[in-house]
Amino acid sequence: MVFQQEGQSLESWYPESLTKIFGTRNLGSLHGNLHKFLKNMILTIVSPESLKKMFSDIESVATKNMKEWASKETVEMKTAVADMIFELMGKKLISYDQEKSSENLRENFGAFIKGLITFPLDIPGTAFHKCLQTTSQAITVAIKLLSDNPRALKELTEEHEKIQRNRENPEFGLTWQEYKSMTFTFQGMDFKCASKTFMAFGGGLRFCVGADFARVQMAVFLHFLVTKYQWQLVKGGETERTPGLQFPNGFHVNFFEKDKHKDPMSV
Repeated sequence: MVFQQEGQSLESWYPESLTKIFGTRNLGSLHGNLHKFLKNMILTIVSPESLKKMFSDIESVATKNMKEWASKETVEMKTAVADMIFELMGKKLISYDQEKSSENLRENFGAFIKGLITFPLDIPGTAFHKCLQTTSQAITVAIKLLSDNPRALKELTEEHEKIQRNRENPEFGLTWQEYKSMTFTFQGMDFKCASKTFMAFGGGLRFCVGADFARVQMAVFLHFLVTKYQWQLVKGGETERTPGLQFPNGFHVNFFEKDKHKDPMSV
């Protein structure tokens, strides 16, 4: 109801710190026709047709990062997944290649985000809202839930192994048609019933323009996660809300390829 009343009874508002960083003509601060025009421009980047063209790149980045994780002793999943997503979007949006750049844009971006929703005083340490709801957080939570629910992990693995078996060549990559055929994977990700308390991608005029990209990113990641890899919790994994869901002690795991490690205690 609140989302539907924007521009009528209500108007969106953001903290002064965010406006100072992004300016008054950013997507979040605009209203009416200007907001609609800019939103449609952004939608072309993550439209279904654009995502189809981006599909192989999403897969390539995911498989490359997972292979790197498997070579490490432990991996902190929230940070690792965030780096993976940043690598993909950095290349797509601003042609940023971390391997060829002397600047660590990922670290600079992290510092930038911490300043978005803060008390607008130029004093170190005044940031009070450190929560960033991103695809990386959703993927990390998915890994934790799969770790805690063997039955769900089993069903998810069966669905993706079936997709793999039905290919002419099991070594071929995931296709758009296979992505669209996933059913168990998307249970709970597409909310068909109306909810007054939870709206995963917002609503109304402010519906998240990256919703489809988030779904594709998570589905591709989960496909290669359950068909190629296993993981074992090392430490952390506890969650708290501040107000968003956080991992105060991180989520550290051993990550390894299935055919190279047979540990009955692993998932």
